[in-house]
Amino acid sequence: MFKYVTTERHLMSRLLEYEHKNVKPILDYAIEKLGPAHIDAYTHKRKTLFEMFPKAHHSLKLSAIGFDHERFFELMDAARKTHCTVLVDAEESHVQGNIDAQCNSVIANGHPHVYKTYQMYRKDAMEKLMDDIEQFKKCNLVHNIKLVRGAYILTDDRFVVHDTKEQTDAAY
Repeated sequence: MFKYVTTERHLMSRLLEYEHKNVKPILDYAIEKLGPAHIDAYTHKRKTLFEMFPKAHHSLKLSAIGFDHERFFELMDAARKTHCTVLVDAEESHVQGNIDAQCNSVIANGHPHVYKTYQMYRKDAMEKLMDDIEQFKKCNLVHNIKLVRGAYILTDDRFVVHDTKEQTDAAY
């Protein structure tokens, strides 16, 4: 079982509590759309978290690193060295193609502990998921999947969103 955790100040006590309950947390140091001046500090903090919590699950938004492909590889190398699993969050539809391409690239380059997120509120999500399953299988690559129902459903472009909740539920 996975569960998101708390603020940094309460992190250690919450992790101990979850460990006692046999719950595996996903560490989510989420900051979206940082300016270039803050990306270095964010990257350093991410690497520190990988070192502090080896073999843990961490989520990552590529918007936090300005969608920088080299920075993403740098972080994935740091995660691999500490045996961490990274769940790459999906974001708004206008940047999702970039995120998908970067995820596919790091997975193809030997980062098997990366999860790719699919937002099932999107009309194209099921087809994309099925295509990816087939492509990853053809390439003999590990394809870890994280499904979400609708993280950006209220802010995303209406033309990409299912018309009804029932359609979203069916896709999910």
